[in-house]
Amino acid sequence: MKGETLVEVVHGIGEGVLKKMTEDYIREHSFLKILEDGGLHLANNPGSTLVEIMGPSSEDLKKYLK
Repeated sequence: MKGETLVEVVHGIGEGVLKKMTEDYIREHSFLKILEDGGLHLANNPGSTLVEIMGPSSEDLKKYLK
């Protein structure tokens, strides 16, 4: 996945527990962003979340490379 900037996380529909966990994880990391349709005009899939991976800030890099 090296170099990828868009990732689709498939969590299924169910009761929404895995979707909530996915969204919480993404919100905790400043270099991840939830995309509604990614500007790609894809059909919205309620069983997956489209995520943009942005380059981490220098502060984040220091935190992760300890």
